[in-house]
Parts: sequence; structure tokens; C-alpha cells
Amino acid sequence: MKNTFKKFSQTILGIAVALPMILGVGAGSAGATSGAIAVSKLSIKEKPYFSSKTVGYLAKNQKITYSGYNSSFVKISYKGKTRYIQKKYVKYIAPTSTTRASTSSSTQQQILDLVNTERGKSGLKPLTLTSYLNGTAQQWSQTMSNANSMYHSTLSFNGGYKGENIAHGQTTPSQVMYDWMHSEGHRANIMSKNFQHLGVGKVGTYWTQQFTD
Repeated sequence: MKNTFKKFSQTILGIAVALPMILGVGAGSAGATSGAIAVSKLSIKEKPYFSSKTVGYLAKNQKITYSGYNSSFVKISYKGKTRYIQKKYVKYIAPTSTTRASTSSSTQQQILDLVNTERGKSGLKPLTLTSYLNGTAQQWSQTMSNANSMYHSTLSFNGGYKGENIAHGQTTPSQVMYDWMHSEGHRANIMSKNFQHLGVGKVGTYWTQQFTD
């Protein structure tokens, strides 16, 4: 029987990271990441911690724009002030622009080959690229590039076990793979026996790997 427990694994690698932009609830903004509230009533916190004062609420399916803050919270603008909401309750909405750049199949294949070379050294089964994950990974690299900020997606792509590696500043597949493999958390995703599929996205020097079972 397939294990339906969803395990999330996210790790960040940065060479150069700009401060996130402050974006407005429900308002368009250059570099904005779009999302929708995934629970019936989401508290807006004054500070980025769970016990902080609640200053308002967002309703289910309410559209927002936001920027990354940390692994638990994202940052929004609420009544003219910077406020925080729990990241896990925000569903990422992919950009619809038809001008979004695509990652070359050569780059994706190079990353896949490097990943499978490392997995092969440990007797692990090779991963396979999927067009679906290539698409969601590319969308996330575009989102980070638009925001000039490196932060994780909400892992809303399909899968039971999921993982995501991101990076910024590297210019070649071999460079970003070297950095990922020399970081414990990133290496764990690449070498996980739970994963079978891989997607790769790159916009400028923003890189995304997304993994599923």
C-alpha cells in the first residue's frame, strides 16, 4: 500500500541573497509572489512567531501577494504595515505570464545526469525528469527572480514525499551541484531513496530542484 503521509524536505543554499520585497495583500506589485489562503480563517500576526499578537484575519481562498521570511512565516503588508502569516497555509499560485523563460533541456539533462551519477555511487536508483516538475520548478525560479529573493515554495506540486533544493548565484549545472552536494540538507534530498522524479528550473542564477516519489 502506498504511503500517503506527506513528508516535506526543504533546504536553502545562497551565494548572494537580496532582502525580500514588502508586498501588499491582494495588490499587484513588481516581483510579487501570488498566493491564496488555504484555511477557513488565517491569523495575521504582528511579529513572525506563533505567540505574537493577532492583528487581523484572512479568509479562505482570499488572494494575496507575499514575500518569503523564514521556514514558518511569509511577509505581507496589512493596513500599511509589515505583518506575517503562516507559510504552510498559503497556496502558491503560479504566474501566468506567457513571457516566462524556460530552462533549456540541456541544463535540465545535465543536472539530472549529475544527480544520477551521485546516486549511482551509493547504489541508489536513478531519478527521471518529468515535464510537470520541470514546469513547477521553472515557475518557482521565475518567482524568486522576479522578487530578487531566494525562499522556498509551499511545495504545492503533486506528490506524497516531496523535496526542494534552491540556490542562487551559481552559473553552471556543475557549480550548483557541487554546492548542493557539499551541503548536508541539499545532499539528503538528492540522495533520498524516497524520491523517483525530478524537476529542474533556472532563471538567471536562481535554481530550483523539486523531487517527488
